[in-house]
Amino acid sequence: MPDKLPVFAKQWAQQWKRAAPALQAIRDQELRQMGQGHGGIAAGHRIYDRNPECHGMVIMQRWFMRQALQAIRARESR
Repeated sequence: MPDKLPVFAKQWAQQWKRAAPALQAIRDQELRQMGQGHGGIAAGHRIYDRNPECHGMVIMQRWFMRQALQAIRARESR
């Protein structure tokens, strides 16, 4: 973790804090619409509630943060 966070870090965290419930609601609705034929809501919750680090959004955000930190380091090294 860098010693000094970028200026946008606090705003970025607040945006995701507000977005998280909306994204969860969308995910829940999509799982409900899948129905039992595809595993439905129960299968989705079993996978992601036990292993949230496997959720695609979590993985994607790790990559976005990694990319942002690499860009900051590249600017600072110039």
